[in-house]
Amino acid sequence: MKTRFHIIALAAAAIAFAACEKTPAASDDSGSGNDNDTPEVPVPETPDPVLKITSESPISAIAAGGDFEITYEITDPVTGGRVTAAADAEWISSISTSTSGKVTFRVAQNTTTEERNATVTVTYNYGSDKLSEEVAVKQAAGEEPQDVYDYDVTIKTFIGAYYGQYAAGSLAFNIILSDSETTTGSDPLVYNIQYFVPENTEIEFTADRSVYPCVGTFPLSSADYQANTLSPTSSTVKYAGATTKISFNEGALTVSKEGSNYIFEATLVDKNGKTHHFIYSGDGKCANYAF
Repeated sequence: MKTRFHIIALAAAAIAFAACEKTPAASDDSGSGNDNDTPEVPVPETPDPVLKITSESPISAIAAGGDFEITYEITDPVTGGRVTAAADAEWISSISTSTSGKVTFRVAQNTTTEERNATVTVTYNYGSDKLSEEVAVKQAAGEEPQDVYDYDVTIKTFIGAYYGQYAAGSLAFNIILSDSETTTGSDPLVYNIQYFVPENTEIEFTADRSVYPCVGTFPLSSADYQANTLSPTSSTVKYAGATTKISFNEGALTVSKEGSNYIFEATLVDKNGKTHHFIYSGDGKCANYAF
């Protein structure tokens, strides 16, 4: 009986020992051997954008000017980024960045005799940051001005007349101008110019009832008596020593006032193809023949 009890006790002890061997080891807080740890994944850095000009600098423009362009590339652009451009000279205008990768602009004619230089700055704006690149623009010098008039005349004699209503709708002024102290004889170059103003124009009279000329610009008309024009038949030039008068094909007269002086200036081309420029400055009073 005793023997049987000992066998049962030994069996129970063996079972308890086996159960103790299967209990997992305590966790090591050091983490040195823990296969369940999640490693940190590095966040990739976003590269900064780069602005690069791909066209040549300086841009060479001829004296006549024209339309030009700057090309560029943006590496790693940022959402919402935009390109702007500006020039540091007034002779560069119409700047546009509406086409991606291109800045267009216009160069005005260089009427000076010196080469000129400017800078166009291209800027890429993104967020609170921006990138800028400069492009030089070099324009060739203009040519020496040439004489454009066959006759460039300073008027010494002025005779003005006001005739009132010549035809329905217009009032007539007639002026005679000469490059000499006289309008007769064989020496002077004489211009006879007739111009018209609208019939409702307010006429200014002097104390002696002479008339001050009406101001404005009056182009040569194709028909007589047209308001705000020059007469094509009564506007003529008589050359020194000539006995006949020559009419004009094109041109205009401008009458203006500075202080008490009236200025008559015209550029006209006669039927012989000669270009005339004359200018007169004086009181400009016209005799009144409209009584």
